[in-house]
Amino acid sequence: MDSNSKQLESNREEAQSGLIPCVGWLRRYPKDWLRPDVMAGLTAAAVVIPKAMAYGTIAGLPVQVGLYTAFLPMLIYAAFGTSRPLSVSTTTTIAILTGVLLGKVVPGGDPASLMSALATLTLLVGGMLVVASFLRLGSLLTSSPNPC
Repeated sequence: MDSNSKQLESNREEAQSGLIPCVGWLRRYPKDWLRPDVMAGLTAAAVVIPKAMAYGTIAGLPVQVGLYTAFLPMLIYAAFGTSRPLSVSTTTTIAILTGVLLGKVVPGGDPASLMSALATLTLLVGGMLVVASFLRLGSLLTSSPNPC
């Protein structure tokens, strides 16, 4: 491979890593970490999945919605996230706030209307997070000195 080809390949890899950060770290992932990481993932799943299903119920939604909240955000963050210590999962606070909001928007509790309102809420929150990412608002939290 000549130097031009190497440079082009390096530029392509850098661009992919910028858009999808997991591309960069997957290339450097030590294979001997795989077994402990799988065990840690299974252990975490044993706790997170039942909790997420319960949170779906707390929010007044079908139980399977809790499963979606256990998997989808984590898969998306695994591909696009950049913070190693950040925990991405459902919480009781989010479940309660979602339940209260959906209860106000869909007072009758019709399942189809609840799912429609939930999809709208999800897209709005996701859109706000994407805009915050493009504006690099996360740097406001990480660049400020610790007041403690």
